[in-house]
Amino acid sequence: MENRLFAISGNKVNSLLLADDALRMSSGYFDSVEAFEQAWAKKLTLATKLQIKYDSIRSITQESQDTKFRITYRTWAGFPSESEFSLLSADDYETFYEFLEKELYFIKTQESMLPFSAISRHLLGLAFVAALTAGTAYVAMDIDKGVKEEAGDVKARIFDYVVGLLGVKGVVAIGGAISCYILYQMWQRFRNPPDRIKFARQ
Repeated sequence: MENRLFAISGNKVNSLLLADDALRMSSGYFDSVEAFEQAWAKKLTLATKLQIKYDSIRSITQESQDTKFRITYRTWAGFPSESEFSLLSADDYETFYEFLEKELYFIKTQESMLPFSAISRHLLGLAFVAALTAGTAYVAMDIDKGVKEEAGDVKARIFDYVVGLLGVKGVVAIGGAISCYILYQMWQRFRNPPDRIKFARQ
């Protein structure tokens, strides 16, 4: 198999190499396979690296009208994990599909998502926003009362300053607005669950 390099967008990754035995993702930008492999081989580096062995992949899915791939796989320790990325060039999608089917022998299927499955990730996001809003509101209350200790870290001081400016009402208003947006998205997806394509071994 010829190694191929793609420019991608994901969580701290910008390049994807289809290597002989794994998907390799890096935060670096590369213009050739050779440059990617040389950087990958370096032990001491600040670059983010992620390697997903082909035989550990359980499925790769992509929702209709979405450019993002979601890979479900098992880590070296056997734990389930996920990774998401989008290809930057529209021309690369067909190449990637062909690689999955013809070289990894994944079977491509199209399915309609169930309503609950369509909103499950949004439920997690909603819970996270609610917890973050509640925690930030308590910080704002402590700042208003003057009982909040001054943070030593620069970022923490900036955070406290912004929260102090917003106050409890401002924090709750922003958290509420974000929650309402997530609820709207959930309602739309629950009413009209999207289709998705799925690549997996039989």
